[in-house]
Amino acid sequence: MEEGAMSWGDYELPSVSSTFLRKARKDHVCCECRRTIEILATYEVHNACMDGSWSVFKTCGECLELRAKFQESGDGSYPIGDLVLACEEVDLIERGSYPPKASP
Repeated sequence: MEEGAMSWGDYELPSVSSTFLRKARKDHVCCECRRTIEILATYEVHNACMDGSWSVFKTCGECLELRAKFQESGDGSYPIGDLVLACEEVDLIERGSYPPKASP
């Protein structure tokens, strides 16, 4: 596995997967920060099939940027859904500071 990549942790790797960018036609939830991916925002879709069951992971643009920083740091891999925790553990972001709070 590529250094700094998403991983499946202790789980078996998917037998089939695909990753692509898409523009939102409806609201979605980011699998990393749990914020809403709003209509017209560009986001990443990662489809994976394990043991005959498909899973879909959607990642917002801000988390894609954070993932790129994590990958550049060379600090290993992280389980899908734990990007924020992984970045906090290697001091790329301050604990509790991500996702940023919306301005009133």
